[in-house]
Amino acid sequence: MCNKIAFLAVFILMLLSGCTSHTKPQSFHQADGYRYTEHRITDNYFIISVVGKNKVLVPKNALAHAAILTEKQGYDWYIIVEQDPVSAFKSSFQSRIEIRMGKGVKP
Repeated sequence: MCNKIAFLAVFILMLLSGCTSHTKPQSFHQADGYRYTEHRITDNYFIISVVGKNKVLVPKNALAHAAILTEKQGYDWYIIVEQDPVSAFKSSFQSRIEIRMGKGVKP
């Protein structure tokens, strides 16, 4: 009886640990002062954040980074699932977009 309970407890722990595994966001810094953060949600779903000093260029750089990431991951296209308005910090701005990537004909 104890072996069955122990086995069941280990099985449940393994099952729950698989449900909570998330990838750590990757951060990249560029010489021009921009910082990019990629957070993989699934194989084809990412959240991208860009921080920089130019309010106009930050969202453009987020879209450019989305295109680069899409190609790097081996996909043909991406769509923006959600896009937050540009946020202002002390001396910088942030743009955050969620993208889903795909292959073939874009929906």
